[in-house]
Amino acid sequence: MRQHKDCNFSYAGLKTPVRLAIESRNLCTDDIPISSATEEDRQLRANIAASFQRIAVLHLEDRCQRAVEWALKMRPSIKNFVMQISCCC
Repeated sequence: MRQHKDCNFSYAGLKTPVRLAIESRNLCTDDIPISSATEEDRQLRANIAASFQRIAVLHLEDRCQRAVEWALKMRPSIKNFVMQISCCC
């Protein structure tokens, strides 16, 4: 969604690359808990999770920056910014 010049946010575009990374490395084994995984698999899972978190936060920062810029154009005297996140499962 980075190409869209609005303030909307979605994880949809972030989930697919993560799923593909997991599937390509055969990590989608629901029957193997993390406690039984090899050290290499645990590290790989941690790296994928950390990468997702990093990109998600960068995306949120980008959208918040756009929202603040937009709000300041509309009301230059604005002093507060509130971000509300909801999840639909």
